[in-house]
Amino acid sequence: MIIIYSSKFKHRHEIAFARHKLSTEYRLADNVDVLFGFADSLFADYRYADCFAITSRLRFSSFSLRKPMLTVPI
Repeated sequence: MIIIYSSKFKHRHEIAFARHKLSTEYRLADNVDVLFGFADSLFADYRYADCFAITSRLRFSSFSLRKPMLTVPI
């Protein structure tokens, strides 16, 4: 688990740039996978309240329920 978090910290800017490009250039800002990746980045940055807000929005939206989203807010 420490290895996963350290790689997220090490490549934080690259991940944020890729997410920004997906959101703006490809217009995938509301994509479930992009939002889940954003929530995962927030969780890695210890921003639990923001992570919970995104995963709650995903869980209660019209998107189909996906298993990975259940593990983050719990």
